[in-house]
Formats: sequence, C-alpha cells, structure tokens
Amino acid sequence: VSSPVRLETVPVYPVDHYGSAASPFYTILAIWVGALFLVAIIHVGVKPIEPGDHYKAHERYFGRYLLFFLIGQAQTLLIVLGNLYYIEIQCQHRFLYWLAAAVASAAFSCFMYSVTFAFGNVGEALAIVVMVIQVAGSGGTFPIEALPQVFQWIYPFLPFQFGMKAFTQPLHDLSEYDQIVSDLAGQRTPIHIDGCIDSQKCHLISSIGEPYPFKLIVTYNEIKAKEIYEDYRFFDRNVYYYPAKDIIFYNADIHSNLIVSQRMAVIRRMMDGCPVTVVTTIDGLSDRLLPLEELQKNRCVFKVGDILPLEALSRKLTALGFERVSQVEGPGQFAVRGGILDIYNLADECPYRVELWGDEIDSIRSFDAESQRSIEQVDEVTIDPAAEYIMSVSVRDRGLKLIDRDMKQQVQRLKDAGNYEAAARLKQAVAELKDNLELSSAASGIDSLVQYFYDHTVSFLDYFTEKDSLIILDEPARVAEKGEAVTAEYRESMMGRLEKGYVLPGQTEAIYECRKILARMGSLRTVLLSTLSYNSAHIAVKSKYSMMASSMHTYRGDFQLLVKELTGWKNSGYRLILVCRSETRGKRLVKDLAEYDLLAFYSEDRDRVPAPGEIMIIHGSLH
Repeated sequence: VSSPVRLETVPVYPVDHYGSAASPFYTILAIWVGALFLVAIIHVGVKPIEPGDHYKAHERYFGRYLLFFLIGQAQTLLIVLGNLYYIEIQCQHRFLYWLAAAVASAAFSCFMYSVTFAFGNVGEALAIVVMVIQVAGSGGTFPIEALPQVFQWIYPFLPFQFGMKAFTQPLHDLSEYDQIVSDLAGQRTPIHIDGCIDSQKCHLISSIGEPYPFKLIVTYNEIKAKEIYEDYRFFDRNVYYYPAKDIIFYNADIHSNLIVSQRMAVIRRMMDGCPVTVVTTIDGLSDRLLPLEELQKNRCVFKVGDILPLEALSRKLTALGFERVSQVEGPGQFAVRGGILDIYNLADECPYRVELWGDEIDSIRSFDAESQRSIEQVDEVTIDPAAEYIMSVSVRDRGLKLIDRDMKQQVQRLKDAGNYEAAARLKQAVAELKDNLELSSAASGIDSLVQYFYDHTVSFLDYFTEKDSLIILDEPARVAEKGEAVTAEYRESMMGRLEKGYVLPGQTEAIYECRKILARMGSLRTVLLSTLSYNSAHIAVKSKYSMMASSMHTYRGDFQLLVKELTGWKNSGYRLILVCRSETRGKRLVKDLAEYDLLAFYSEDRDRVPAPGEIMIIHGSLH
C-alpha cells in the first residue's frame, strides 16, 4: 500500500524533444491536406484538345494524375526540408525520412485524385471526412487505447497510422543497437555491454536474443539466478531454471530428486527442439553430462498398435533411471501389473497407463496418480530418461571394471603410505557401490564417477550450439570469481577425501574447471553484461558497448514525486511503460494519473510499442 507502483524507465529510442516526437503526425497531416488542396484547386477532368477527340479511361486518368503527383512531391520535399533544417527535428536517417514522405505523398495524392476522378465533388467531401476521422482516430495525438471503441475498431484501416510508423522509424537512434544485433548475426563475438542493471538486463536480452531459439543466461549464484528467472518470465514464458548440483554432497541432498526433475525438464525441452531460455549458475555448467544426442537416442515412444515386450521394457526403464514400484505415486516411477504399464515421466503433470492385449498396445491414457481415475485418452506418449545418466548392463560392467582397477591401485598406494584404515575404507565403499549397482541397475549415485562409465561426456554448455544459441554472461567478474572458488573448493575437498579413502583418484576430475568453461564460451555467440566496465581475463572480447541506464525510485507512496517525474519524462519524449502487479491496480492508476492531466492507457498487448511521450501501463512483475 505504501508503494503501489515501482517505475522503471528504459529509454529504448530516446527523443530529444516533444516536437520531434509529434512531427510524424503533423507531417503526415500536412501531406494529406496538401493533396486535398490540389484536388480542390485543380480540375481532375480532361477536356479534348480538338473537337471530337476521344480519350480512353486510363489516358484520361494518368494524363492528369502526373501533374498531381509532381506537385505533391514538390510539396512533400518542402515539408521535409522545413522539418530538417528549419524546425530541426531529430532524425537519424534523413534519406529514409524523405523516402517515407515521398511514398506517403504518392499514396495520398493517388487516393485523393482517384476518389475525385470517380465521384467528383462527392469524392472531395469523402477525402475531407476521412481526414477528420484520422485526425481523431489514428493515435497521433492520443494513445489509441485511450480513444472511444469505434476509433479502435477502424484504427487498423486508416492510412495515417502507416505513414506515421514509416516516419517514426527513421527518428530512432538505432546505430549502436543495430551494431550489436549485426555483431551477433555475423558471429563477431564475444561482445561486452556495460551499464545495464537489474531487470533492464532481461529487457535487453529478450530484445537482442529474439532471433535465437535457445538462450542460456549464466550468473554467479542461485539467488540471482532465480531473480533473473522471475524477471525474464515477464518478457518470455518459455524460461526455465536449471539448478546446479553439489557433487560432493549430492547423495545426501534431500532435494536431489527435485533438482534432477528440474534439470530433466530443461533437457526434455531441448530434445523436443522447442525454443527455450535457460537460467543457471556457473557451477551448473561444471558437472559432466551425457551428450544430448545420447539422451535423445534413448527416448521411448509408445503408440497404440505397437508391440511392447514388458520384461525387456522393464529392464530398459530401470536403466533409464525409473524406479519400479507396486503403484505409481510420483514422477520417475513405473509399475507393471499383468498387461498394464503405469509410468510417470519426470517432466509430466500426470502419469500414463498403457494397456496391452498380449504384447500389443491396446490403449494409452493419462490418469490421476491419487484417485487412479482416467483423464484423457491419447494415441502416443513419449517417455524421457528419468536420470541424466543411462546405466545399461554393458556400461555398468565397463565402469565397475575400471573402478575395480583404480581401487586396487589406490589401495596399494595407501598401504604403501601406511594408511591401512583408509585402504580398508576405500575397499568397503567400492564394494557397497558394486552391490547397489548390481541390485538396482540404475545410475543413481554415480555423479562423481561418470568418467569411469562413459567415454565421452560434455558440459551443459555444450548443449547449446553456435548456430542457433545465444549465451549471456551476467556480471562476468563475479561469475569468474564464483567459478574459480567452486573449482578450488572441489579440488581441496576431493584431495582430502582421497587421502582418507573416501573417493577414487578419478573422482577428482568429475567437474570441468571454470577457466575451461569460460574459454568455451569465448568460442560461442556470447554477450557479457555488466553494470561497470570489465576486462575479462578468460574471454577475449571483440567489441564493447555502453548503455545508459539508472535504477528507479520506489516512491514509497509519494505519488506527487511519481507524477512530477512522469511529467518530465513525457515532455522529454520518453516512451514510458509502468508495470503493475495487478490489472485492477493498473487501471486504477490510469484514472489517478488523469487527475493530474497525465493521459495514460492500460494495455494487455506487450508487443505494442508506445509512442514518444506516451504512458503505457501493463500487468506484470519486475524486480
């Protein structure tokens, strides 16, 4: 209640003064009125030169129209030169500005001439009526959302609004932003952008990242990652949080199943090829994973009519990380009862029941795990691995063989050092691991032993290809500091545990070093975002850009201060977007601002770009 509004202003296209902001509307109006005066002063009819001469319709039309066209272009050139050199409006691309005016003049003069040529005086009256309607309903002086509903209905069909958009674009100071986009498209990366703070980073990422279906945002700690995740949801709902695992104490982590579920939801999205933005921390990229292609290869697709041998399938599901139970109650479980298979995907909202007639799938339907009632019948279902590692019999046997060899060598070294207690502890730990793997045939608990079981592992960063991905490094200095600390802590912990017989030598190499991860980022399409200028020791930056941004007041119930600052920004031609936490509060704010002669409008369309000097209020949440 004390702080109902948190205002954040992002000057996307700064305009120097209100005159420049209003010039598109009044320039278009001048061109229209000029064309209207022409048809009022000059006759459109064609008189025969000699008595008895007859002209075809197209000859009569184009023979006179050429005069209207040339005079219209001369009028337009005069208007453009006056705007640029007398009024001195802000304009980034003068040639495009004139070209937009010339095209608008040609369209308007053609319209005026055509209706007058066809309908005579009635056509002139029609042109005047259309002009009056457009002055009120084209959104040139007031936001279209603030006008009566009838104008909002006809707005898409009015010529003025198209002319104004053509005029507005050359006014935008897009040179630096365009260069950033060009560098990304041409893979002239990494690039460094400083000056962005808080949610303005998410705003920038969503804009420059639009052409890339897969985006990875890497930050320095879990709290910041979740904050970015919440902010980015305002701009894109296809955003996921990818949590890091504590490999040292992962087996004792009570949240381990939830972590795997969140990570597999991201991986499933990427296997489906769906656009996604992933937010994670630097240590979320450090653990070793199977290549995405390997996980994709082990997906199971069940279709009605397929042959499904349950015994072989049960072994495969166990290898994929599913737990066999008597009744499915949660994600990552499956149950076999007679000719019925119940299975609960990690990333699905409900389990599926596959009924067989012999070995043939007769029906597939989703059901409620608690009540066991059917929800929906489907023709097919895709089952994804329930773990990040797939433990087939051959993979298990190979890994256990390498572990046994490494264990014997380490036991001998410990005995030679006189540390018999540690040697005995290591032998017991490896024996327990063997028993667990042979009993369950699942890959649980092998996170720090991955390199024993698989020849080829990758980082999560390698799931993002150079072709269609964008990597964002938030505050690279803090990311590098955090990454180096994680690497050093892991090394120190593992070396101490190695001497005491708790781990094998190979487990000391279970994560990727921070410097290698950052070096890999340097070869991808990477953008470094920081509040202050920063020189990276790990990533060779090819281009640097600075953006002006500032944090906003919380106002703490000081509505007068809000009104004062909004008035100043509005008069300066800023595009203003106010984000309210509820639709009701946003609409109430529109009425409150109107009492101070500040015309604002509420919009559900987040793609709408407010004109300079407009105040748009939308529903959402930003930190």
